[in-house]
Amino acid sequence: MSAYQLTRQETWALNTLLNLPIQQGSALGEWLGKKDTPSNQEIESWVPQAIETLDKKGYSTSNKGKRGLSIDLIESLMLAAVGQKHIFTTLRTNMEAVSTQFLLAGSGLVQYGYEQDQITLHSAQQMNEGLSNLLPDWLCIEPGDVTSISLPQSAFLLFKQACLQKDISYIMKADGSETFSQTDLEGSFGQDNGWIDVFHALGIVGVEPVDNISIPAQLEFLLTIGYLERANPSQLQISVAGAALAGSLSDPEQVSITIGFTSLHPERACTSVFLVGANHLFRMDFLGGSIHITFQRSRLEALDWIRSLVTAS
Repeated sequence: MSAYQLTRQETWALNTLLNLPIQQGSALGEWLGKKDTPSNQEIESWVPQAIETLDKKGYSTSNKGKRGLSIDLIESLMLAAVGQKHIFTTLRTNMEAVSTQFLLAGSGLVQYGYEQDQITLHSAQQMNEGLSNLLPDWLCIEPGDVTSISLPQSAFLLFKQACLQKDISYIMKADGSETFSQTDLEGSFGQDNGWIDVFHALGIVGVEPVDNISIPAQLEFLLTIGYLERANPSQLQISVAGAALAGSLSDPEQVSITIGFTSLHPERACTSVFLVGANHLFRMDFLGGSIHITFQRSRLEALDWIRSLVTAS
């Protein structure tokens, strides 16, 4: 696979030479639209220099003694010009995070990225080939029964905090007990989740200020659905129903893959996270103020869901 790095002048020149049908919402449309559109005279004056620099970059090919643009580059440019479906991904491990962006059109897909004065386009791929790489095949996933549940965002955050308190208790207690104090859970929640206020200030849908979250109400919800249970009046523990999700959240080798999808026609936007830990795979769909969590039996099942997402829009 090749990667092509183009300046604005080179891109405008290629747009003129190839008569690219740049669509609203496409990668080229968004990037070029960030600055004023040059006149036709300006663009025409850039063409000779652009042809020379593209040739020096190795973006030209020779056929029977004639020089021409790489067909691979032309295919990538066409997808970047007409595609109106975007996928944004971030893969996080305990060591690093890697983000990528893709544009989809028809059965094709192109990875792209841009800075202020340069756009990078990778070789075009068939959609099925490109989408299969979103969930790496090195992920360790064991099959299991399909289960799903919807949690308020605040309840999910409290459950995540409970998993942390469980891990702390296991380390701190001589007997290796994983029970933890309700008082410690309530006290640590506010200390560790102050970042929520930043997302609330940004206007993220469904995110309440941390001081507005009723911990007793969310705790009662988690007890009712069986994700937490009381070991005694003052101690809590993760219950059987919540054990698999807790194992994934507590795994030090946890991998998460965020998938953001937007489509201009029809207009649609959604964000989901695939969480892999303790050999389990969960899909978490963020729906306003709630999170819908689904246990996925395999990587292929998760990929089928991604394909259905992009082809249905």
